[in-house]
Amino acid sequence: MERQQRPPNNTFWSNVKKLALIVPIAGLVGAGLSQLLVGGIDYGELRSSLKTANSRNESLEKTLGEFRQANEEWRNAYTKLNADLSAARASVADMQNDQCESIRSVISNLQYKIENAYGYGETEEKRMNLQIIMKQHQESLRACFASRK
Repeated sequence: MERQQRPPNNTFWSNVKKLALIVPIAGLVGAGLSQLLVGGIDYGELRSSLKTANSRNESLEKTLGEFRQANEEWRNAYTKLNADLSAARASVADMQNDQCESIRSVISNLQYKIENAYGYGETEEKRMNLQIIMKQHQESLRACFASRK
C-alpha cells in the first residue's frame, strides 16, 4: 500500500490562518468601539449631570443671596430695636429720677413748714400732722430710690 500524497490545500490553511489572526483583532476592535460608544454615552450623561448641578448651584447661590439680605435686614431691625429699648430705658430712668426729685422737693417744703410751725406757735396737732406727712414722704422717697436699683 502505497500512500498517495495529496497535494496540500494551501489556500484553505492560509485562509484559516488569516481568520485566526483577523477574528481576535476584529473582536478587539469591536470591543474598543463598544467601549467608546458606552464612554460617549457616559460622557453625555456626565455632561448633562454637570449642567444640572451648575443650574442647581446657581439657584442655591441666588437663594443664599436672598437669605443673606433678609438676615442683614433682621440684624438692622434688631439693632434699631435695641437702640429704641435703650432710649426707652433711659427715658424711664429719667422719669423715675424726676419723680424722686419731686418727692425730695416736697420733703424740703415740709421741713420748712415744720420749722415755721414751731417758731410761730402752731398747735401741737398741726405739728404732729406735718411730721406724719413728712415721714410718709420720706418713706416714699426711700422706695423711689430703692426702685432705681
